[in-house]
Amino acid sequence: MVIESVGIDVITVRHQLPQGGIECHTVEHDEVKKNIDELLEKGFIRPSTSPWASPVLLVEKKDTKDKRMCVDYRALNKVTVKNKYPLPRIDDLFDQLQGACVFSKIDARSGYHRLKIRPSDIPKTAFTTKYGLFEYTVMSFGTTNAPAYFMRLMNSVFMDYLDKFVIIFIDDIWSIPRRANMKNT
Repeated sequence: MVIESVGIDVITVRHQLPQGGIECHTVEHDEVKKNIDELLEKGFIRPSTSPWASPVLLVEKKDTKDKRMCVDYRALNKVTVKNKYPLPRIDDLFDQLQGACVFSKIDARSGYHRLKIRPSDIPKTAFTTKYGLFEYTVMSFGTTNAPAYFMRLMNSVFMDYLDKFVIIFIDDIWSIPRRANMKNT
């Protein structure tokens, strides 16, 4: 299910982004190939002929030794017009947790992949690997405006519940029953 179409507006000048991959070991190539096959199967990426190209690298996940494929969009992000939608401050979120005796946290896994990219901006998401040039048809992690677009979507979906019993931080959703609302059993 794709929710809406978002774009990657760039400053109106001609850009040439550096092309080329980052060296990987054979095991890492296998991981990149596995990720590409999965993204192709889900329809999140497609083969590309774009003049844009960003390199791919593998980054270790926080809690495991597993690696995640990431596209290095730093060059694209430098020329992207920034979306000014506000992201909540972490301190404010922790303040909202005060008084919570129990809470549930939901991670909207792969939530960015629910935002369809404007067709004219799809070529800007192109990335290069040993296996060819590909481009995202949905929002990718690493583009500078992805958090703002996703935060706006989440706020619009949960607007009636914000500050009542739901707290949102990008793709994390906390449901918080307050002690005063809980019955003793």
